[in-house]
Amino acid sequence: MGRTPVVNENYWSVIDAARRDIHRSLTQNGNNAAPILLRLAFHDAVNYDASTKRGGANGSVRFTQELNRPGNNGIENAIRFCEPIKRRHPDITYADLYQLAGIVAVEVTGGPAIEFIPGRTDTDVPDEDNIPNPRGGADHLRNVFYRMGLNDKDIVVLSGAHALGGAHKDRSGFDGNFTRNPLKFDNSYFVELLRGDTPGLVKLPTDKALVSDPRFRSFVELYARDQRAFFRDYAESHKKLSELGFNNYNYQQSNIYDSDGCNEQQELDSAQAYVFEDNNGGCPMQFNYGYAKPYANANTNANGYGCCPSSGYYYNAC
Repeated sequence: MGRTPVVNENYWSVIDAARRDIHRSLTQNGNNAAPILLRLAFHDAVNYDASTKRGGANGSVRFTQELNRPGNNGIENAIRFCEPIKRRHPDITYADLYQLAGIVAVEVTGGPAIEFIPGRTDTDVPDEDNIPNPRGGADHLRNVFYRMGLNDKDIVVLSGAHALGGAHKDRSGFDGNFTRNPLKFDNSYFVELLRGDTPGLVKLPTDKALVSDPRFRSFVELYARDQRAFFRDYAESHKKLSELGFNNYNYQQSNIYDSDGCNEQQELDSAQAYVFEDNNGGCPMQFNYGYAKPYANANTNANGYGCCPSSGYYYNAC
C-alpha cells in the first residue's frame, strides 16, 4: 500500500482534540455543515496526479487561486468552518484538518467509521485543476478519477457521498437535493439513481452516467440493495482518497513525526488479521471517536508491529 509517516504522541493529542472540536461544532449546528466539509475533503484531494505524484490532500484548496475555480464555489464556507479549529489547535496541518473534517462529517451523519492516518504536510503552492465537471459523462469521470489512480468502483462508491447535501445553482448550475434526507449518510443516493427522475430531487449528468454505463451500473445496483456493502467499500475508497499524495512528506523537516519513522502499509484479509491479533503477542489498539489509532509506539504487539484488525491492515516499521 505504500509508505506513510509515523506521527509522534504530541501530534496524536492534537489530532484527538481537533477531532472532538469538529464533532462538537458539527453537532451544535445540527450537522448542517457536514455536506460542505465532505466536499472540502474531496476537493483538496481530487487534484492528485498519480503519474507525477503531485497534488493531493495537501491543504492547497485554501489558496485563493483554487477557491476562485468555478468547481470550488462554496468551499470557502468550509474553510471558514475550519479556521476556528485551526486557531485552537495551530499545530494541526491544514491537510490533516480538512481530511479529518470530511471523515467526521460522514461519521456524525450516520455513515461508516473511516480509518484516519495523520501526518499530511501542507503545500505552499496551488494544485493543478482536476475537479470533475458535473455535466460530464462516463468517459469524463474515468479521465478524472483514473488520473488520481482510482478505479471504477472508487468512482461509483465515492459518488455515494452525494447522499449528503445537494446541488446549488451558483456552484454547479443545478439546484436541489440528491436524496430525501440530505443530512443522513446512507445508500439512498443509489436507490434514487435507479428510480430515475424524481420530482423534487436532482440528478447531475455525472450521476446519470453511473446508471447508463454498464460497468458503473453493476456497482450502483449492488449498493442500492446492500447498504453494508456500500459502507464497507465507501470506507475503503474514502481512506484511499484521503491519502492521495500522502507519500510526499518530509519527516526530517517537520516536528510532527517520530524521527526517521515510517510505516509500510500492507493489506491482509480478515482471517489473517484475526490470527495476527490473537497469536502474535496481542494488539492493544485504541479506537477513539470512530477511527483507529494504531501508530503510536505503545500500540505494538510483541513482534514490534502495530495492527488494526477491524480494517485488515498492519503496519511494519521500515
